Formats: sequence, C-alpha cells, structure tokens
Amino acid sequence: MLIAISIIFIVFAIMLLLIMFLGLSEEKWRKTYYNIKEEQQPNIQLLKRMRYKPAFMTKTIFADKNEHEAVRIKYHVTKANATNLEATMTTYQLYEANNMLWAKNLTLNQIEMVLYLSQSKILANADETIRNIIEGKQNNRNQIEVKT
Repeated sequence: MLIAISIIFIVFAIMLLLIMFLGLSEEKWRKTYYNIKEEQQPNIQLLKRMRYKPAFMTKTIFADKNEHEAVRIKYHVTKANATNLEATMTTYQLYEANNMLWAKNLTLNQIEMVLYLSQSKILANADETIRNIIEGKQNNRNQIEVKT
C-alpha cells in the first residue's frame, strides 16, 4: 500500500514539473512573439524555432488564435524565392492565388489580421480591408468595420 502511494506521488510530481516546464516554454514563446510581431523581416532562426507551438499551448482570450499560423507562414515565406511569374504579380494577386508570398513584406501582426479577416463572417468589406492591409494602407485593428 505504501509503495502504491509513493508511486502515485512520484507520478504526480513528475506531471506537475512537466506542466510547469511546458508553461514556461509557452510563456517564452508568447514573449518572443510579442517582441517580433511588428518586425517586417524577423530573424529566420527565431522563426524556425517558433514555428512549432509548445505542447499544451493554451488558447486564452488574450491570445489571437492566428499567432502560430502567422509565424509558420512568415517562416516559409522568408525562405521562399519568387518565380519569374510570381515576381510580376502584386501582393494582392499572390494572396488571391493562395500563394504564401503575399506575406513576404508584412509583419506578423498584419499576417494575423489578414488571417482573422479571411475567416470572419461578421466584418463588412473584409476583402477590401484585406487588400488595404496587404498593400500597406491599413495597419490598425481599430479601423476594421463590423457589420451591424
């Protein structure tokens, strides 16, 4: 009986330490993200490390759900080279063609806004707003108009 209780205690302690460690890595991921989210060309090595979400990463009301996707897109785009055809296209044409190169000169924050708008069904003029973000005419979330 004593051995069973000891084993349960040890397993519980290991699980608690594991959760604490993973929580710290999530905190570090978020802190790093918020430090680089306004950079147009963040460090590629940093993006490479961040493209994998920490295990058990929680979704809180304070965290945008597109943060990780924005990092993943930015990492792949930073490594990518445009073909001759892609080089002649506008940023919005690349977006319309589902080509990730649309995000090449955007910040993580702008990529996040585009992802949010593309998934939203309650925003007025979402396509026009996406175009303005991609073309650099709009940077502020407060400028997004909601349908009433």
